[in-house]
Amino acid sequence: MRKSFFILLLFSLFFSLQEPRFCLSGENAVIETNIGPFVTVSEFEGEKSLRVPPLFGYEKDISKDSFSLDILWPLVNYDRQKKKIQLNILPFIYFKKDMEREWDRKKYLYVLPFYISAEKNGKNTHVFFPFYGHFEGWFGTDTLDIYMFPLYSVSSSNNVKAYNYCWPFVNRTVGSDNKSFRIWPFYGRSISLGKKEKEFILWPFYNRQKLFKKDGTLDEERLLLFPFYG
Repeated sequence: MRKSFFILLLFSLFFSLQEPRFCLSGENAVIETNIGPFVTVSEFEGEKSLRVPPLFGYEKDISKDSFSLDILWPLVNYDRQKKKIQLNILPFIYFKKDMEREWDRKKYLYVLPFYISAEKNGKNTHVFFPFYGHFEGWFGTDTLDIYMFPLYSVSSSNNVKAYNYCWPFVNRTVGSDNKSFRIWPFYGRSISLGKKEKEFILWPFYNRQKLFKKDGTLDEERLLLFPFYG
């Protein structure tokens, strides 16, 4: 019974090879051939394609200098254009290189979750997670360096440096007008000179804030003694 089924299947696939179809549009012609119910081959001037969905897909356009390849879509995808290259191997590998615009050149390589390499507008990022990482322009900072994350990290933004030890529990921030220290949730204090002061003890039970006017005088003071007073 099984043998006769496979013979019938092969027989139907063999005789389903269709004659090539020609479709005229002006002076252009499209040649398309179907091999069985699964395989499609087409050619249009400088464009060629071969599809065996979802196992394999291939497209090439000579006039645009572009090429794309799919294997077990959407797991593996490769796409190349004149000044762009992109490769996805889900869920771990992602690569992109875009040199199309002089003012917005970028290149990324992610091998998640262990390795990240990125270049964009002169900013470089290289990460060997969790051992070492150097980020530029990520997470709202100018630079961020991690060492054996989360044991130690240091970030810089607008001339303010933040040091984290066993993030997010211990933090120290140093800047010309900003200073803070935190051992969460036991104690924390931050000062923005001439703007505000904040302090907590056994967060969220005790919180105090002071807001200052532009001339440096006290404008408002807030106190929270959770859950008794606020």
